[in-house]
Parts: sequence; structure tokens; C-alpha cells
Amino acid sequence: MAILRRLPWLTVICVFVAMFFIGQGTFHGRNWKKLVSKAKKCGFTKVTIISRNNSSTLAVSSKKAKINDIQELKSNWKSPTKKSIRFYGKKFNIVLRDDEDGNYIAARTGNQVLCARRFKSIWFVAYGPVKGKDVGFLSAQEAFAKITNNIWDALDEAGV
Repeated sequence: MAILRRLPWLTVICVFVAMFFIGQGTFHGRNWKKLVSKAKKCGFTKVTIISRNNSSTLAVSSKKAKINDIQELKSNWKSPTKKSIRFYGKKFNIVLRDDEDGNYIAARTGNQVLCARRFKSIWFVAYGPVKGKDVGFLSAQEAFAKITNNIWDALDEAGV
């Protein structure tokens, strides 16, 4: 802290702004893209991480995986009247939700599942198939448990 007192205020501000922007693309030294890869290894085929600060895409599994409707991310996920949610050009029926805080949902449509989580600084959305031939999940609940245990718990603990 003593060094901060010696630096001109403008330099201090520049350092903090630089630290903020450097941190936008990483999670404690890890690249957001690595989390997308980890989600894909869990069985998800489309993954998108979006900044809640400015709604910019931080990482995406493919260009086709981009979410066009930010309003769905901003909507009230805990509302019991909200029965479905639209992502990746599809309508999913919500089967699991955070009734208290509205921070997560798991949903299904046909043979596809969607899990979405609202963190302090990001939205994390993952999509995958229901189990077919050695691929996919048995249910939306299984997909939710897998991504929570493998990725989301660590993000929660880190205060992302």
C-alpha cells in the first residue's frame, strides 16, 4: 500500500482499470474457453459464457452456439409462472429451478437438455443431448448435477 501513496492518482487508476480488463477473460488465471472445453468433456455440445456487466460473449463453444436473446438471461427464472425458456433457437420446458434466488434452471425439450446458471459476473449456459448411443445425459437433472459438480461449484466458491 505504501507504493500506492507514492504513485500519482492517474497511474493508480490506470493500473486498476488494466487489472479489471485483464481479468475479464479469465477465471483466476484460467481462460473462460477452458471452462467451455471442460463442459464439453462433461457431455455438453453447446456452451456459452456471457458477461453480466455488458452482455458480451466471453467464450462460446462454436459460433452457432451464440445466444441472441439476452432478455431470457435477464428474465425472472424463479417465477413459478415461467414454464419455459428459449435458448439456442429452441424452447425448453423448465424441470428444475432455484425457487429462492432464481440463479439456475435445468430444462428439456425432446431429446435435448439445457442448464443455465446466473453468477455475480457471468451467465453460464450449457446444452446437450439426452442419452443416445454412449452420448448425452439421462435427464436434465443429471446434466445439472454433472455441470454443478464439475464446474459451477468451483465458480461459486471463487465468487465469480
